[in-house]
Amino acid sequence: MFSLKKFFLSMQSQLALAFLFSRIAGYAFFLLMLPGLTVKNHREYIQQTHFDAFVQQIEAYHRTHPSLQGLRVVDAPVVLDSTAPAKPAASMGVLDAQGKLLTPLGKFKAGEKVPTEQLQTQRVLKTNGQVYATAVQLKPKVQNGYTTDEKALLNSVYETVKVTLPMGLVVALLGAVVIAYFLTLPLQRLTRAAQAVMRKERIQQVPVTLQNEVGDLTRAFNEMLKNLAQGEQQRRQMIADIAHDMGTPLTVASGYVQSMQQGKLKPTQERLDVIYDELLLMQNLVDDLRLLSLADAGTLKLSMDGVPPSRLVSGIQQAFSLRAEKAGIQLEAECEANLPEVNIDQERMRQVLGNLVSNSLNHTPRGGQIQVKARSTPEHVMLEVQDTGKGIPAEKLPFIFDRFFRVDESRSHDQAGGSGLGLAIARSIVELHGGKILAQSQEGRGTTMQVLLPRV
Repeated sequence: MFSLKKFFLSMQSQLALAFLFSRIAGYAFFLLMLPGLTVKNHREYIQQTHFDAFVQQIEAYHRTHPSLQGLRVVDAPVVLDSTAPAKPAASMGVLDAQGKLLTPLGKFKAGEKVPTEQLQTQRVLKTNGQVYATAVQLKPKVQNGYTTDEKALLNSVYETVKVTLPMGLVVALLGAVVIAYFLTLPLQRLTRAAQAVMRKERIQQVPVTLQNEVGDLTRAFNEMLKNLAQGEQQRRQMIADIAHDMGTPLTVASGYVQSMQQGKLKPTQERLDVIYDELLLMQNLVDDLRLLSLADAGTLKLSMDGVPPSRLVSGIQQAFSLRAEKAGIQLEAECEANLPEVNIDQERMRQVLGNLVSNSLNHTPRGGQIQVKARSTPEHVMLEVQDTGKGIPAEKLPFIFDRFFRVDESRSHDQAGGSGLGLAIARSIVELHGGKILAQSQEGRGTTMQVLLPRV
């Protein structure tokens, strides 16, 4: 149902009315300025026309009287004559080469000089490149009121305005409506798209039709819709991954317990150890999820202290040396000399480096090499874990820090596939320290993980 109030409150009608008001205001200002400007321009045109005619008469007189002797001004700009008496009130006159009047001008007599500030117009007259005179015109006196000719001119202009003004307003109104419609059309599309999101309908991109601020808003809205869709997809995938990762140990543990309750299996130490391992796996997953949620919310408490990078690197090497030796992998540590301390939570950063080294051990074949390095950059202290493992496919590299992402999706927990939360937790911890974590990899040639920490 059409609502007049809603129509006038709409942005489209307000824009149209604003355009129309500005046009009406412009017309009103034009009408206020019209008499003065019209008469002023008319007077200037008449003065200029008279002065041009005056100059032409001087030039014609000079052709027959090169010395300008006997020059008289009857009543500028009428015909010059050598016998007619001059009128002192003439508004135009002639100066000789020395700047003195050849003819009376206003209150000035022949032979006098006229102050430049009292002159309206000057025009130098030459013949064969030589100056022989200067035609001048006094500034006109302020004239109050309009002459008969000026009144007739104004009446003619007003008659024209009476015809064109209504037509101009109609065209302005139509133009304002059309412009307002096209300006608000993208906003209407954005509104419909936002309402669709609110109703949880299918999210569709809004076409970008303008290359201005509204176009920028549309692009930002489309990017937001894209992020919402990705977030929703990630949320569903996360729920499925959590259900899967928790479902497997629950199924194993509950199966053993149920069989023991029914007397099908005896509660041996080996079977109890299996149940315990599955429950421990589930507990670790819950702990990882809790840690990740605290880090994402910025509520994870960090115990910050100045720590030498060499202590971190050597500590990680010692912690994983036995596991590396059993796997037949060479684990080396290298630290640049004179590195400054980094302000970090040592235990959390050990967790990050431990996760990176553990991943390298899981994906580096026997006989391979892993290097843990600490070195300096212009703005950061870099901790680096480099391996000679099988590497990460290029198409999967951008996603390795996503939750529950596994490079090899077929691997399970007991196949060193992990929960898919380790790198996500590592990124969150590093970002809480004000740093960033980067990954470089070539399939078949190994992977390099870099942790950039700000200098103290």
